[in-house]
Amino acid sequence: MRMTSLMRCGRRDDDPTMTLESEHGPGSRLPVKLHRKVCLILTEDAVLAEELLARKKLVQEVAGRLNERVLLIRPGRIETVLEELRRMGHTPQVLGKPPKVGD
Repeated sequence: MRMTSLMRCGRRDDDPTMTLESEHGPGSRLPVKLHRKVCLILTEDAVLAEELLARKKLVQEVAGRLNERVLLIRPGRIETVLEELRRMGHTPQVLGKPPKVGD
């Protein structure tokens, strides 16, 4: 049985930056930039993420890889990604409202 991909569309807080404490010690800080209206593909495992990146139609819609299981999708490309995932036999679940182009 194939695991489905999970699309997550979200928004960031009004503050574009924040600082997280690092595991390197209490004085260490890691600067982080938060974005709004981003879409992610969350996969069950790294192998599935690699499989998605191996598809030419999907890889051109990926803006980046956040970790071994999370892919960042280019703005306005959700529908294209969803169509390709369905062609591959996946049944993606969309959480949140996909942002409209130009928002």
